[in-house]
Amino acid sequence: MIFDPILLQKYRLMYLKLRAITGPSRYYILNIIKNNPEINVTGLVEITNMGQPIVSQHLAVLKKASLVYSVVHLKERKYAIRAEELDSLIQFCYQIRNGKGKTDLALNNAYSTLLEGYRYLKFLLQPGRLVLMELLDRTQGSSVNELSELTKQSQSIASQNLKILTKLGVIAKKIEGRKSLFYINNERMEFLKRIF
Repeated sequence: MIFDPILLQKYRLMYLKLRAITGPSRYYILNIIKNNPEINVTGLVEITNMGQPIVSQHLAVLKKASLVYSVVHLKERKYAIRAEELDSLIQFCYQIRNGKGKTDLALNNAYSTLLEGYRYLKFLLQPGRLVLMELLDRTQGSSVNELSELTKQSQSIASQNLKILTKLGVIAKKIEGRKSLFYINNERMEFLKRIF
């Protein structure tokens, strides 16, 4: 298997967390909470100029993604960010983007990095692409025609998926004679397995 089920589940969970954080309004709310520890909904409504139901809905999404938590103090619910969770998301996205190392990128400067990480996982985890990767992992190179036939994807869909996977760096293309053959980029796949 190209991804073992546990790793695949971790990537899907990371994708869902990134989907929650990359909404511009939620990202804005996260930054407000970071700069105003233990702020309540009323304070968020005043700063954001959003309605209370909208702020509460955004907070519910952020809480479900484990990016924000609440504490009740004297019958008042206050919110704070989970800094370690946000830092690990930023680090993960930075590594996906740059292929290396740690960064001191702060939340308020990390939106483009987080958005790129979200898009990377969104494109990578699409089921049709995962099937293509599984097939390529079992072969010593396959053409679009062969992959299209095996997956029952139309040739244009298979070709489009292979183009995206090539851009993501997880597969490589070699031209042999008049055929283009696709292979798993084992170096990139090992990197993706290691960074988790």
